Amino acid sequence: MNVSHESAQRQRPRLPQLQVPLALLLGLLLPPVWLQSVFYQFVEQVQDPNLRRTLKQVVRTNPNATLLSVRSEALRWEQEGRPTEGSKQFHASSSLQQPAGGKLTPSVLPSYSSEGAINGSSQQGQRYRRIHPADYDAVKAHINQLLQAKVIRESCSPYTSPIVIVKKKDGNIRMCVDYRQLNAKTRRDAFPLPRIEESLDALSGAKWFSTMDLASGYNQSSPAVNGVESSITARCVMPRVLVINTGGTIGMTLHDNVLAPEPNALVKFLRKLPILHDEEYAKTTCLYDHHNDPENVLVLPLNKKNKRIVYTIIEFSPLLDSSNMTPDDWGKIGKSIERNYDMYEGFVILHGTDTMAYTASALSFMCENLGKPIVLTGSQVPIYELRNDGRDNLLGALLIAGQFAIPEVCLYFHNKLYRGNRVTKVDAGSFNAFSSPNLEPLANAEVDITVNWDTVRRDNTTEPFHVSTELNPNVGLLRLFPGITTATVRAFLQPPMEGVVLETYGSGNCPDNRKDLLDALKEATDRGVIIVNCTQCLRGTVSMTYATGQVLFDAGVISGLDMTPEAGLSKLSYVLAKSKLKLDLQAKKMMEKNLRGEMVSDLKGAKLSLSDSRFIQVIAMTLSISCKEELEAFRDALTPPLACAAAKIGDVEALESIREMGGSLCLDDYGGRTPLHIAACEGHLEVVQYLLSHGATVDVKDLYGNTPLCNAVRFRHMAIVKLLRETGAHFSCDELEEAGTELCK
Repeated sequence: MNVSHESAQRQRPRLPQLQVPLALLLGLLLPPVWLQSVFYQFVEQVQDPNLRRTLKQVVRTNPNATLLSVRSEALRWEQEGRPTEGSKQFHASSSLQQPAGGKLTPSVLPSYSSEGAINGSSQQGQRYRRIHPADYDAVKAHINQLLQAKVIRESCSPYTSPIVIVKKKDGNIRMCVDYRQLNAKTRRDAFPLPRIEESLDALSGAKWFSTMDLASGYNQSSPAVNGVESSITARCVMPRVLVINTGGTIGMTLHDNVLAPEPNALVKFLRKLPILHDEEYAKTTCLYDHHNDPENVLVLPLNKKNKRIVYTIIEFSPLLDSSNMTPDDWGKIGKSIERNYDMYEGFVILHGTDTMAYTASALSFMCENLGKPIVLTGSQVPIYELRNDGRDNLLGALLIAGQFAIPEVCLYFHNKLYRGNRVTKVDAGSFNAFSSPNLEPLANAEVDITVNWDTVRRDNTTEPFHVSTELNPNVGLLRLFPGITTATVRAFLQPPMEGVVLETYGSGNCPDNRKDLLDALKEATDRGVIIVNCTQCLRGTVSMTYATGQVLFDAGVISGLDMTPEAGLSKLSYVLAKSKLKLDLQAKKMMEKNLRGEMVSDLKGAKLSLSDSRFIQVIAMTLSISCKEELEAFRDALTPPLACAAAKIGDVEALESIREMGGSLCLDDYGGRTPLHIAACEGHLEVVQYLLSHGATVDVKDLYGNTPLCNAVRFRHMAIVKLLRETGAHFSCDELEEAGTELCK
């Protein structure tokens, strides 16, 4: 027999879930004679002779007897004041309990541990509950009515398996699932199969009935919190990533012996690559039925974390060679991200390599209060070629965007993830085309993907995500060279020029014996032109060590420290477009400020506080840890559980101490929960405010796909819900429907 039903369409209005117990289905569908033999074996386990005799009589006189009728007789003995050791043993062996008042109430698995109890309350374990015999007719009529109305139908899922009752070697009777048909249709060990008792009670405890996607998994328990049963659903949700194809070499094909972008070709080709799309899985799980544009939806094979990533590809029209990219195209990319921000966990931008560093830098400033990863990638060789770098680059970008909460605009190339405003293209003929000279990679994709969380930057704000598309076009790059004429410099600095990146020698030097040149620079800065000093060297920073550097400072030129020319130009365009920063002094102050990690930051404080931490010193001494690397590894291992424990009890001072120690308050524990998740569950508003003001990400999901906003809604902490929403937290369409259901309970 099949034990699951699924709704005909996901779009149908949800109806109260059908609670069809196993005992009822057994009584309806299995031969009474066969059942009697099973019931006799159950009855034989009762030690009390009087009770055993009575139960045998019940089975003998009622050919349609079920376990419930036998159970009812045992309960009658108790109500008459005759509980015996035999009846107690029968309770333990039958695992059945009559609902109080005959009501249909959700069951609770006695061995199931559910996360997220409120205020230290514990889950109340109870035995399984089944439908009372008096309710059989009503339930059968309800099922028939829904079947006739085609609201439900018998399951035709290839994952449906029959239930059988077997006798074990020890003589006990057990209910088992025949997985042979299922195993023939699925990949071995691809998904862990739940115990049948857990599956049945998860279904019977659900408040609503809807199509269950086997791809995402499902489990549900009903813990009693403060005396009130609250249904908690845990999903292993597949991350969704939006891929924006702007053009570039990765999708180019040969036309008249030259490479040019070809529209609508990339998706068709990716469907043929097993490494980038699992077509069998998509068809088996009806993945395409749940998307509005199924022709552009793909899914990655199962990864090391036993997860899949679903990604949707949209294309620019026309597709562009990156040499044709303009600031207007940057704005178009940014707005595409903003429109789809609430529907995806991450974003990948396919882009040509020639101007990718400029686009990455510009987007890093345009995307304000970013809480999700945006990864630019491309290739040196088209993905259609036999030997290419496009497949690995696209796969790596998808895995990072879908699995890691790195809230930055990044660039992924040749197994490395860089901060977008720190890269520059250094090689036109190598797969290792990009470099980040002054900042180590945010992540390295080798045997495993290793993220350098100490380097990952987070916005310390509670403002929602926003894309600022206003960029000032009156900016430019001026590179010094020996013999440059004053006339050239003056012509370049003439209106409407408002901002210039001056690429100087070495550590920010220019000729100090060229008074005419320095006067031209001084005249421009006096007119309000902002000139930023960036070095021509690939690696290093601007300093005032030499007299030839000090003369530029005296001329009103501001230091760009270790910014790349691409980042300096993009930052100028962004800052000068801010209407409130039209004043020269305000704009200069903003240019000298580290806005998106584009220039050097002083990290000495964190390192000193780590070594000065008495707590770390004591434990390190006990474990004989002395070197800096071991200390940092030990700190990183301790930080998540300590921070989560502090968030649970509302200890802001402890969180501050952990932060001063150099620990990140955004790292997750073994369950994928960050301190923000814990604080949202517990209702600690002050802790939530503190975490948000120190870079906590509102969009990160735990192991079960829950965000801090989901936790706050579930436990009805409305003040925290409001704060998280103001910060930019949001629900997807499915989550929004579930949140409404939670709040209406």
